[in-house]
Amino acid sequence: MKNKKLGDYSLDELRAKRKQTKMILAVSGGILAIAIPALCYAAYSTNNIGLFVIGCGSLATCSSILIYLSQIDKEIKMRV
Repeated sequence: MKNKKLGDYSLDELRAKRKQTKMILAVSGGILAIAIPALCYAAYSTNNIGLFVIGCGSLATCSSILIYLSQIDKEIKMRV
C-alpha cells in the first residue's frame, strides 16, 4: 500500500484522519499520564536514574502526534 501525502486526501478523509489522530493522542496521553508518574516513583524508590529518562523520553511520542495533528489542521484550513 502506498503512503499518501496529506495533500492527496479529500476533505472528508482529512476530517476522518483528524478524528482518528485525536483519539490516538487521547489514548496515548492517558496511558502516559499514568505511566510517567509510576516510572518516576519507581526510579526514586529504587535509585535507578534510567527510569527517569524513559519517563521523560516517552513524551516524544505525544509531541510527534501533536505535530502531525497540526499539519492535518493546517491542510483542512487551507481547503476551507
